[in-house]
Amino acid sequence: MTIDTDDVGADDNGFTVAMHEIAHAVMFAADVDGSTWWMEGTAQFMEDGESILKAQVDASSEVAIAAQDIGTWDGSLDHYASAYGAIRYLHEQIKLQGNEDGVKAMMSELSAGGSLDDALGVAGYVNEASFLADWAAKGEAFIGT
Repeated sequence: MTIDTDDVGADDNGFTVAMHEIAHAVMFAADVDGSTWWMEGTAQFMEDGESILKAQVDASSEVAIAAQDIGTWDGSLDHYASAYGAIRYLHEQIKLQGNEDGVKAMMSELSAGGSLDDALGVAGYVNEASFLADWAAKGEAFIGT
């Protein structure tokens, strides 16, 4: 794999981009599939998406980032930031329910052949729509923490 740091920025020699893409490769190899917000947010989570979240909040606001309709993916930096925030929120929700594996528990469900709806059940959600509604209602407060 070759990463042209002129395209991705030389500040970290492409390390974060490489981690993001490796996360996708691992998910695909394990047959983990889901909506774009899930795939991109999880890759951001694995690479440490705090930097993109902070940058986008600084450029916009917690309100603007949380208000993104990540269920209708547009590929903007705001969507990446919101998807990362949503995955971080999911991780915390799973841990609050006593499962210290957090998002890893969802990955296990997906790699065993479960759907994203099945995996969201690990966090106590009925389906993707119920999670996205919860994120829309609570995302701004969560991002602000």
